[in-house]
Amino acid sequence: MKDYIFIDQDLDQLKKDIYGSKRHFFNRLDNVCKGYETVIHSEEHPRCSTTYMGLAIANLSLAYRLTEQPHYLEEARRWINAVVSYPHWGNAHLVDVDLSAAWILFGLGIGYDWLKADLPKDEVVAIKDKLILQGERMYTFKVETEGSGWSTNYWQNHNWINLTGLACAGYALSQDYNHAKDWTTCAKENFDYVYKVMAKDGSDYEGVVYWRYGAMWLFVYGHLLNEREQINYFETCDF
Repeated sequence: MKDYIFIDQDLDQLKKDIYGSKRHFFNRLDNVCKGYETVIHSEEHPRCSTTYMGLAIANLSLAYRLTEQPHYLEEARRWINAVVSYPHWGNAHLVDVDLSAAWILFGLGIGYDWLKADLPKDEVVAIKDKLILQGERMYTFKVETEGSGWSTNYWQNHNWINLTGLACAGYALSQDYNHAKDWTTCAKENFDYVYKVMAKDGSDYEGVVYWRYGAMWLFVYGHLLNEREQINYFETCDF
């Protein structure tokens, strides 16, 4: 089994399961991926949230990894090339250092890790360079604004999402960029505090709607950290 981030199961077994016990899940993934084919990317960054672009890359990369079918790879490349071509991620507010950038860091980090062996070398270099550029922008902002904003708003979805995206990109670049460890350490220290102060009854002060949007990232990061560093908050966090 190759050491892909997030995949802590036998990949060969997963490839079999999509035709059996996990067929329902794969059918849903496939239907979502079909929808991406109809999306036309603008040459300029969209004047709206681009969070969906990160998840598109992740989903298409997963579909390819599970099937090795080339049309998933080609569609993933189309989405990857679109986000790599944008000089900045985000629109109007906190460009490069908030949710749009974080979701793309997350998805592009996954795409880089899962697909780089199957991509042209020039595209791999372009993805790596873009991840480093955007990751450093996010990391620098986090460090320089500690004490104000999402950097230390430990109960806020922006904190969880932005630092999960940064951590995902950091682990994806762990063998290719020396400073990537700064990103993952930064996230680890942040979430060590977050998991200690979250309410034991599972609630969050941002309310039900933002709980649905934000709380899943506490689980996503928890899985990532457990899979990468064997630190298991699922066993120790009361949230």
